[in-house]
Amino acid sequence: MVQPFIHIRTNVGKAVNIDGSTVVPIARSVHIQLPLVPGGFIWNRPIAVLVRHSDGTEYTLPVHDVTRRLQVLALTIGISGALLFWLARRGR
Repeated sequence: MVQPFIHIRTNVGKAVNIDGSTVVPIARSVHIQLPLVPGGFIWNRPIAVLVRHSDGTEYTLPVHDVTRRLQVLALTIGISGALLFWLARRGR
């Protein structure tokens, strides 16, 4: 049987009671394991927080992953800089 090499899973954390409200963290994990290669890559990131009040109201607060946004920005700047450097050297 062929196993998929990418697994995406949503994990619900342990509920925490704070001042009569229950807060539950929710995260997503991506597992990558190549066939015939030992080990792999696991990436966890927060996606939301579920809040339940004692009066029965419930809502979800999304978590904006600022670190990931900064990493993508840094990667974009690096690739753009390398491309500009390559174009400048190519013109000489």
